[in-house]
Amino acid sequence: LSRVYKKKKVQDALDSGEINEGDIDFIVKPLLRTFIRVGLLDEEKISPQKIIDLPEHQELAKKIAEEGMVLLKNENNILPIDLETINKVAIIGPNADREFGKPYHGGSSAVLPPFEITPYNGIKNYIGAKAEIISNVEEADIVFLVVGLNHGGHLLLNLFLKREGDTEGSDRTKYQLPEEQQKLIKETVEKNPNTIVILVAGSPINVSEWYDEVPALLNAWYPGMMGGNALAKILFGEISPSGKLPVTYPKELEDHPAHKSKRRFPGDIEELKIYYEEGIFVGYRYFDEKQIKPFFPFGFGLSYTEFKLSNIQVDKPEIKENEIFNISIDIENIGEKPGAETIQIYIEDDQCSVGRPPRELQAFEKVFLKPKERKTINFQLNKSAFEFYSEENHTFIAEPGSFTIWAGNSSRDLPLSIKVHYKP
Repeated sequence: LSRVYKKKKVQDALDSGEINEGDIDFIVKPLLRTFIRVGLLDEEKISPQKIIDLPEHQELAKKIAEEGMVLLKNENNILPIDLETINKVAIIGPNADREFGKPYHGGSSAVLPPFEITPYNGIKNYIGAKAEIISNVEEADIVFLVVGLNHGGHLLLNLFLKREGDTEGSDRTKYQLPEEQQKLIKETVEKNPNTIVILVAGSPINVSEWYDEVPALLNAWYPGMMGGNALAKILFGEISPSGKLPVTYPKELEDHPAHKSKRRFPGDIEELKIYYEEGIFVGYRYFDEKQIKPFFPFGFGLSYTEFKLSNIQVDKPEIKENEIFNISIDIENIGEKPGAETIQIYIEDDQCSVGRPPRELQAFEKVFLKPKERKTINFQLNKSAFEFYSEENHTFIAEPGSFTIWAGNSSRDLPLSIKVHYKP
């Protein structure tokens, strides 16, 4: 268990030899580095209150939201919506007009934005007078249904009522959406098949019970103060979605290594211990190692256009101890719309003396391309891409031998590969 060291405890630990000054330096360095970077140690201090909520800050917040949203399904290219072809729009759901930047609402950072544009207001502002917003889903040409995990509401009240959601101090009780939201999705799609489901949540959700019934699914995460505007730009095609999943969506909660036994979660209640038994096989590494097919793999994300990767090359087939080697890949936008794709580089150790994940992400880069545009993208790596932590040597090492470099757009979609040899 972790312990809090205040001044007296630190001094006692130093006097007893439990810790030394080097241990303190190791802990303090990241804090000092942050203080220096944000100017807290400068002689002339600038009040943060004078430089918040500038137009460039709002633009950056919007851009982050735009680039982070992940398109998970787009059947028959129902998205993006052409405003010229619709007259009536319904924007419904528990998260459609919910603000998340509120005091005591369960967030972990207590950052209160000067304002927050909800999905409802973002879509409403974007549509303007071009279409009518109505509440009757049966009469709408398109329905935007915004659901998810609500850390909104008073934190203490949520804990008392044991509500399901993402919140500080309380774990989710289910992998699924709350039952009333699942029911709402099914009923809405039955009334209007042109229903776009938008997830507002901070972690994976089991969508299997209603996934086949909806034509489109977009994960907006918790998109921040400019999230509504960013969402509208994606829904109506001003920009193409380009986000990729930073997590794996398992088909069942039990597929995840943290939920293989009660020792791992919720843990041993009597001993007040949780056992982290998955070792290095966390996230996509575990799913690859056990050959478990996820619902959505790590790194997955659709676009309104289509990309083709080709011609993977390495400038050095044999890599020496201190050499930098270059991987080049051609990427082409073969679709009809501009968009961005993230090329992901994974490396596999073909033969290792210890157990390692089948493949590990070592590099990635997002590339924007106009329709029919083609670029060559270069990745520069060194021996650290081949390394693993040796418990015997207490350091990272790279064993000589053959390695396979894989390239693609998710951990389960890697069409390109090439072999190299590491020879120190």
